Amino acid sequence: MTYTVRYAHLEHLPCVGVGDKITRGMKVGRMGNTGASRGAHLHIDCVHGEQHEVWKLEDAEKNDPAPAFRQLQYFRDSELFQIPVMVTTPICDYNYFKDHNKIHTAYDLIPSDGWKSSEHFDIFWNRSKVGTVIAEGFDSAYGNYLHIKFEV
Repeated sequence: MTYTVRYAHLEHLPCVGVGDKITRGMKVGRMGNTGASRGAHLHIDCVHGEQHEVWKLEDAEKNDPAPAFRQLQYFRDSELFQIPVMVTTPICDYNYFKDHNKIHTAYDLIPSDGWKSSEHFDIFWNRSKVGTVIAEGFDSAYGNYLHIKFEV
C-alpha cells in the first residue's frame, strides 16, 4: 500500500526536493509558524495513496483522501525531533472541533522542549521505509509544506 505523509507549517521550504529519496535519520525540514498557524508547531497527517495536491481537513473528514491513522502513529516518536514529542492538538480533538467546526485528522506536535527553545525544531524522517518527496510548496492554510510518499 502507498501512503503520503504531510509536514506543514515548516519554517521555510524543505531542505529536500521533489524526487529525493528519504532514508531514516535524514533531516526533511524545520518546524515553523507559517500559513494560518498561531504558533510554531508541526502539523503532520497521513493519507492513503499518493497525494501531490494539498488536501484540507474537510477533505480528509470526507475520506477524500482517506486518513491513514495507523500509519500516522508511527511518526509520533522521539526520532521525529530527536527528542520526545509533545502533542499540542490530538487527532479528533473536541476543542478543535468546537472552535473550527471540523475534525482534526492530524496531530499538531512540538519537541518536548519546544516551549523553551528552538534547538530541536529540525524534523527527521523516522521510518525504516524509504520515502520519496512528491510535493513541496506554500499554501495559505498550511504554510510551507512537504509531502513524502512511502510503501508499506
